[in-house]
Amino acid sequence: MIKQILLFSAMLLLAASAQAGFVGNRSSKKIHTENCRYANCKDCTVKFSSYQQAKNAGYVPCKVCKPKPKN
Repeated sequence: MIKQILLFSAMLLLAASAQAGFVGNRSSKKIHTENCRYANCKDCTVKFSSYQQAKNAGYVPCKVCKPKPKN
């Protein structure tokens, strides 16, 4: 039973980390973490799966949430 619980917990953590991403604002060209207070605006419509993907598209990090690449 403990092994099943640990396996399920590990699967949930993997699923959560796979969904974590970044949101880009088309107007300001800023990249935000999904939980940033500025990520929920009408111009924050670009979704990026990685920090590097957003940087390659010309987006710069938000100075409030300070998104960082995930290792």
